[in-house]
Amino acid sequence: MESAPLCGGSIGSLEGSKPALAEHATDDVAFLALIKDIRKDLVRTKPDVASAVVRWFAHFLVEPKTEWDFETKHAFYSHLEKQDLRTLQGEKVKSNEELQIGNWLYENGIEYEYEPL
Repeated sequence: MESAPLCGGSIGSLEGSKPALAEHATDDVAFLALIKDIRKDLVRTKPDVASAVVRWFAHFLVEPKTEWDFETKHAFYSHLEKQDLRTLQGEKVKSNEELQIGNWLYENGIEYEYEPL
């Protein structure tokens, strides 16, 4: 005995009409809103998911660029200043490397002071 796939067409042929689709199945805005709600709920209720989200933002949010990506050193340093790079601890740092180091220290519970006087 072959089983028919469960889909709108099969249900429609059995019931006489196709079932209505959920709004998010046909509306991109509603679909994105649903995904955002699911993500918020997961972050709020599951500590491991919240931790993974924080780690992602700490390590992958900023696309690192090097001096070689710019025509002049001035352009590179201007780019870095505009980035407003801040660690999870809140201090402003001067480079992507310093950001990575500061975030790693913070995530691993290692107290540090950035550029003390």
